[in-house]
Amino acid sequence: MWPELTRDHYRLVDDVLRVGRLTDGPMVERFEEAFAEKVGARHAVMCSSGTAAIHAALIASGADMSPMVHVPSFTFSGTALGAVHLGMQFDWMDADLETGNVTDFSSIADDADPIIIVHLHGNPAPVPATHQFIIEDCAQSFGSLASVAENEWTGRQGVVACWSLNETKIMWAGEGGVITCDGDGIAADLRSLVRFGGSADRTDDALGYNWKPDEVRAALGLASLLHVDRWVDTARRNAAALSEHLRPIREAIRPLLPTPGTAGNGHKYRVMVPEKIDVDELVELLNAADVPACRWQTRPLPAHPGFGASGYWERSEKNIRYARFILDHSVILGTESLPLQMFDEAAMTRWAEVFIDLVQQLSGATT
Repeated sequence: MWPELTRDHYRLVDDVLRVGRLTDGPMVERFEEAFAEKVGARHAVMCSSGTAAIHAALIASGADMSPMVHVPSFTFSGTALGAVHLGMQFDWMDADLETGNVTDFSSIADDADPIIIVHLHGNPAPVPATHQFIIEDCAQSFGSLASVAENEWTGRQGVVACWSLNETKIMWAGEGGVITCDGDGIAADLRSLVRFGGSADRTDDALGYNWKPDEVRAALGLASLLHVDRWVDTARRNAAALSEHLRPIREAIRPLLPTPGTAGNGHKYRVMVPEKIDVDELVELLNAADVPACRWQTRPLPAHPGFGASGYWERSEKNIRYARFILDHSVILGTESLPLQMFDEAAMTRWAEVFIDLVQQLSGATT
C-alpha cells in the first residue's frame, strides 16, 4: 500500500542507474533545488536522515555552543539525539492538552538558548519570535500551514528547519533528511558538515560527519515531490472526515487538532478518550475489528531509558505532566507506518463508527 510507487519513481531511479553515479551527484542537486522551491526556502541540504538533519542544524546554526537546549517532552527520540551526542543539557517543555504541541515559552529566561519546535503529527506549533535560535522539527509536517491567511508553511520561522524523508512520512524518499534555511553561510556549513567536513569531491577540508545523501533516494524524493500535493490533500480530507464523523461523541472524546488559523497535513490523527478507558484494550479491540490503531509513543521523552540513564531526567518531572496524560489517554487512528492518505473516505466512516461503539461500550456511555 505504501509507499505509493509511481511511474515517476521508476523513471527517475532508472535515470540514476543509467548514469551510474550513486552518491552525492546531479540528482541530489536537482532534488535539493526542487525541495527548497516547494517549501519556500532559499537553500535545501539533503542528508542521511531527519535525525542527522537536526544534529547538523544544531552545529551549523551555532546552537551547540549553548549548554542548554529546550525540547518538547512529547516527541520522538530523534528530535533530541543530536543534542545528547553534543553533550547539551535539556530543559523539557510540556505539551499543550489541546494540540500536543508546546505553546507556552514563558519559562525560558534566556532568549539566546536554542529551542527545538516540533510540529507534532503535522499540526503546526507556535514559534516564538523573541528567541535567536529556533530549529523547527518538520519531520511530520510537510505541507502543513503555519498561517493559512499568508499561505506560510511550517519551517519558515526558525533559523533552520529539519525534514524527514522516511517512508512513513507523507513526503518520502525511503529514508533521508533535508535541512532548509535562508542563510548562505549556514547552508555552506551544512553542506560541508554532512560530507565529512568537505564537499562532494573532497573530504579533507575540515571535520564533519558521514551524513551524505545518495542519488537513488534523491530520485525517489524528486518523484515524490511530483505527487505530494495529492497525498497531502487526501490526508487532510480524511482527517476532516474523521473529525466530522466523531462529532456525536465530542463530549466524551477530543481529537488533537490544529489551532485556528493554521492547517495540519493529516499526518497522524490522535484522539483523547475518557480516562476510565484502558487505552491498550481499546487499541486491541479496534485492531480486532480491522480498524488500524496504535499508541505511537507510550511515555514522555524524558522517561526514555536512554535519557534517564544519561542523567537527562533531572529537573523534568514537573514538565511532563500533560505529555504523560495525553499518552496515557489517547490513541492514534491509523497505523505508525501508513500515512492517512492511503485510506479512502469509506474507511474513515467505518473507523469512526467502530470507534464510537467501542468508546461507548468501554466507558459505559449510552448517548
